[in-house]
Amino acid sequence: MKLHCVSLQWACTCLLVFVTSLAQAHNHTHDYAHWQSMRIVNDTHGNWSAEHAWQQSLTEQAMHLTHPHEPVRANGVKTVWAAWSLPASVTQNLPVWLGIYLPSCVDVELWVRWNKGEWHLQSMEQHQRYADWGEGHLLPVWAIRDGTLREIDVLLKIENLGVTQLPVVLQKPETFIRQQWKFALPYTALLVFLLSVMMYALSLMRFFDALSLALFVFMLCLQLMVLGWLSGLVHFLFPALSRSHTALTGEAAVCLWVMLGTWHTRLSISMSHLPDFFKKALVYWTVGWGLLGLGLTFIHHSHEWPAYILLLHSVLMMTCCFCQSRRQGSFKNKCYAVAWGLYALAAGVYVFRHSLYLHPTQALLWVGCISVLASLLLVWASCWRWMLKLAMLRDKLKMALKRNRWVAVAQHDLWQPLQSMQLYANALAVAAPEHMPRLINGIQLAAINAVDCMRHLQDWYEVYLSGKALETSDQAISADAVLQPLFTECLAMAHAHCISLRYCRNRSVLNVNPAALQRILRNLIHNALTYTPAGGKVLLGCRRKHDRLWIYCMDNGQGMTDQQLRLCTRAHQRFGHVENLTGNHQGLGLYSVQKMAKQLGLKLYIESSPAKGSMFAISVPLARQQSTTAVLKLSHAI
Repeated sequence: MKLHCVSLQWACTCLLVFVTSLAQAHNHTHDYAHWQSMRIVNDTHGNWSAEHAWQQSLTEQAMHLTHPHEPVRANGVKTVWAAWSLPASVTQNLPVWLGIYLPSCVDVELWVRWNKGEWHLQSMEQHQRYADWGEGHLLPVWAIRDGTLREIDVLLKIENLGVTQLPVVLQKPETFIRQQWKFALPYTALLVFLLSVMMYALSLMRFFDALSLALFVFMLCLQLMVLGWLSGLVHFLFPALSRSHTALTGEAAVCLWVMLGTWHTRLSISMSHLPDFFKKALVYWTVGWGLLGLGLTFIHHSHEWPAYILLLHSVLMMTCCFCQSRRQGSFKNKCYAVAWGLYALAAGVYVFRHSLYLHPTQALLWVGCISVLASLLLVWASCWRWMLKLAMLRDKLKMALKRNRWVAVAQHDLWQPLQSMQLYANALAVAAPEHMPRLINGIQLAAINAVDCMRHLQDWYEVYLSGKALETSDQAISADAVLQPLFTECLAMAHAHCISLRYCRNRSVLNVNPAALQRILRNLIHNALTYTPAGGKVLLGCRRKHDRLWIYCMDNGQGMTDQQLRLCTRAHQRFGHVENLTGNHQGLGLYSVQKMAKQLGLKLYIESSPAKGSMFAISVPLARQQSTTAVLKLSHAI
């Protein structure tokens, strides 16, 4: 149940981030519709100057956008130029910041000229000053500050990515910064969520398969790198890094993630039913596509290939996991199939974002949220297996602790009648003939109590491990029939310690389990004899109150303080110097009394004062009124 609650919290958190992200994706303010006046030209060899690009944009070969998010397809072209002029309504309100909402774009240059003058390469805002850690910008942004010159022409040079979009915005600096923080919020939440999952996986490495968990953690690290690159958070945190180097790192992380994902899946799900040649082919496929993606990224700077590789590989892994789930019906395999399906969906959104006419930031947020949902499902499926193992280990440990505690209690309680038998046997060896029948009777009583204690301990063992209530076979019996054998059994121990043990007889009829009640009272009497010094007194008596009989065990021993009184019923608690302490006294007497009283539904009352003694009382229900003859017959039978 606890695991279900944690998983539900994770899912709700991720869903909240997802909804917040979509809301933020639609919250972009375009002060000026640049796409309507843009003229786009293709520089096949990438050797045009800014003036030549401007002149080409004025020809009939220039393209015009029909939609603000229309993709510009320029296959086989090295550079794409976008040219337009800023209107007077903009140039009269300088300074302004011109930004492009493509966080992951690379090699973007802005050329500006004033009043038909010379073209100047404009450096990005974070490059115009020394920016410390965390003072960068998520998006490429340039500052246009010259307020004396009104006529401004703009050229945007983009190294061709095959297909691109031109979501350009022109805003005041404070508006741009505010918009940037709104855009950073959902991505920061996604990254924090991934970090929390990573920390949780690291905390489990000491309990379970370290290799599988290490691979999963490494995959999460690579996913963090990819999301940091796509969102622009890397440039926000480290403004000194160039976007081209960050793009290469992110794309290389995608290729490595593909290879590690296959390895992790093979370790996590059972593929024993698959042929060996298929397993080898899967490995060769993964390594081949991963190395091909790395080569195309670093050699040809093809930025679309990692996404295509991830899409194909995710579809393949989803098919393998789905086939395995149909063959075995494993819930974990189904979760892995759905997770790889989500990864394929994320890669598909990124690959086909242009055809879907999605705003770039909206597409990237979709990719980030879907991939994080897939990671959530993977970690949930893996943690389900790990948590089940951990729960089994906890249950075994609790069971072992309960067994150890029961063994200690059994040794403690059995030692009491056995000690009485030993004392009677020692007295029998030197006793006069006229005292032998009494001593033999004491040995027989102690032996009977030892057998009853063994039987009761066996019943209590089953109850203690299962946690259920003790099913007692209550019967009507006189209080004297319960207490007199205990008095006789413990008399030898009292004489051995030079303690006066007295018993006030009572013939009230009780409704109780005699063996269980005797075990509780035996612990109380032995505890009193243990903590009472030589020459002390112990009294065993009864008092009737309403429909219950209170059985008291009082002594004038060393007593307990208030703090000791609060701790006395805990296991293995012993206080002060005890003269009558034996080697088998483990501080479990009152602990056993409290446990048994709770199982039998009896009330326990303790009162004690230092150097004055202690009083222990147990409340036992009285039986219904019966004839004196029946009570006497029952007493003789016991």
